[in-house]
Amino acid sequence: MKHLSDLRGVFLCYNKEKVGYLMKDRKILLKLLKHNIERYEEDLFTAFKKDLGKSKFEVYTTEIGIIKQSISHTIKNMDKWLKDEKVKTPLYLFGNKSKIVRSPLGKVLIISSFNYPFQLLFEPLIGALASGNIVVCKPSEFVPNINSVIDKILKATLDEGVVRFVQGDKEVTQNLLKEKFDLIFFTGSEKVGRIIYEKAAETLTPVVLELGGKSPAIVYDDASLELAVSRIVWGKFLNGGQTCVAPDYVLVDKNIEKVFIEKCIASIEKMFSLEITSIVSQSHIKRLEKLIEASDVIYGGVVRGFKVMPTLIRANMSDKIMKEEIFGPILPIVTFENNPKPYITKNPLSLYVFTEDKKKANTLMKEVSFGGGMINNTILHLSNPNLPFGGIGTSGMGSDHARYSMDTFTHKKAIMTSSTFLNHKLLEPPYSKLQMKLMRRILK
Repeated sequence: MKHLSDLRGVFLCYNKEKVGYLMKDRKILLKLLKHNIERYEEDLFTAFKKDLGKSKFEVYTTEIGIIKQSISHTIKNMDKWLKDEKVKTPLYLFGNKSKIVRSPLGKVLIISSFNYPFQLLFEPLIGALASGNIVVCKPSEFVPNINSVIDKILKATLDEGVVRFVQGDKEVTQNLLKEKFDLIFFTGSEKVGRIIYEKAAETLTPVVLELGGKSPAIVYDDASLELAVSRIVWGKFLNGGQTCVAPDYVLVDKNIEKVFIEKCIASIEKMFSLEITSIVSQSHIKRLEKLIEASDVIYGGVVRGFKVMPTLIRANMSDKIMKEEIFGPILPIVTFENNPKPYITKNPLSLYVFTEDKKKANTLMKEVSFGGGMINNTILHLSNPNLPFGGIGTSGMGSDHARYSMDTFTHKKAIMTSSTFLNHKLLEPPYSKLQMKLMRRILK
């Protein structure tokens, strides 16, 4: 754990001249970062097994591989994303040229979560580095073995004047928040997000919040049921249910409830009877146990050490479990008749709709406010670098991923250049009736 007295040294090491380091240097850093991720890959597999009981396949697919792909995609496209953008200048400003120039924000703080401790730290870090910023990274304290490997990767790649990796508990985070940053990027719970937002407001620091919420999967009676079930089960129980965009509950048409549950049980036993990711801490285990005890369990409900076996429950919107994000392998099933909209909680991070009726699906997608979603699948939208990722309202603010990270980690300067050969007298006093007449014609 970092001694609190040492924290100020984090900031003393920064050289303001390093902000905005050259594009070629940024690419070299990113290439070296990818190389060192590959170098420490086996160490990462071991660390994930110790901290989260996670399989190699899940680690590579949801953590290492997706970050390697993100680095490659960023290196390939960052010149295009960050180049000066020429924009049109209205005719009444003839003799002027306009452009938008991106510049790094400066010093940014990235606070990541335990559920995808590698991906959720490195994804914003890639964007911050590509944009030319210097960064302080604060990981979750719940995954010490993973943090140890991340520390090795960063030290092998980056000068501490560019990226500093600060470990510790919430007290360390609180002390970091006392310092002035140019942006705070936080991934975690709504409760902690509110605290971050309040602290940032004291110094007028911009904030990106990637939070969570109760994301529904809606299954209409015309859905391809076999596919819908397998995709919901996979999306829900992946990573032990500790995925911010996982379906938090299912809204099932009452006509197909029985067969849906039967197929869910079969799908769970096929995919997750032998292997499921561990819950990160004992306190989280106890919270999930209490939710199970207070619920109408259909299937599962068994806790083995740090593993909660996939659980199905029958629920109503008034139940305790429907008042908070579950963040674990418990899937409430709520039935609806005709219209599911009254059962959709406000501003979910994700929305998943299963139906063969494209018009019905697209109408619902337009009418409901949510961060991102899918029709006839779950979670995969997160893996497309050409889509932004972020919430709305209580599920978050701001976004990142690939070129959208450039919007997050840069400032867009508006620059207009005037000709020295032309001199417009139209705007200069003393004002005449002719000037007024001309302005009325121009500005209308």
